[in-house]
Amino acid sequence: MPVVRSLAAWLWLVEFRTTARALDASETSGDLAQALKGHFNAVDVLRPDASALRQVQALAESHGWTANSLTVGSIRAAPWPPETFDCVALHDALVGTTRSPADALAVLTNLRPVLKPDGWLAIGSPNPGVLGGRRAGARGIAPGRLARLLRRARFREVRCLFVEPSLEWPLTLVPDAIHAIDAYEASSAMQGSRAWARRSAARLGLRSMLYPAYFLLARA
Repeated sequence: MPVVRSLAAWLWLVEFRTTARALDASETSGDLAQALKGHFNAVDVLRPDASALRQVQALAESHGWTANSLTVGSIRAAPWPPETFDCVALHDALVGTTRSPADALAVLTNLRPVLKPDGWLAIGSPNPGVLGGRRAGARGIAPGRLARLLRRARFREVRCLFVEPSLEWPLTLVPDAIHAIDAYEASSAMQGSRAWARRSAARLGLRSMLYPAYFLLARA
């Protein structure tokens, strides 16, 4: 299945004080940077090796856009001064590279200073606790645990958006609010034998387990 072109639909759901500069620090081949280019004056790309950067550059050339910088480096030590970016987008890079909650906390703590005040960090993850057998047990961090890590890293606001059908194909974003989930589950797209059971699970506090993936948006 091809990666959907806009992996940054969440940009419409947050408020930016300025839109001067964003960082794509994901592991995508350039789709996320391309989406960010439509919202920010400058977009920098950080990848762990030169091969990954070449993939981004090839996609950019084929689609007629240019990254403002291509940098080899690590999200553990982003090589920019404090308050550089309005947005840092990790997609699922944190899940793919950290080895423990303590390691994830260290990464988040190191990334927060490169964001401007009121800048946003965007993180995606498969949901390891999803109900119904859809990618159950997929590698990921439970949304509640990741939200707590973000708050410990001194992000002052955290928002959750559940994703259908996957991070690679985020066609639907459902805010983590009972009225939004109830409306989505009751919609014609979700009608069927499981609709009542899913709405009941949401009302019982199990809404984080209904969806296969999620984004967390954290304000610095």
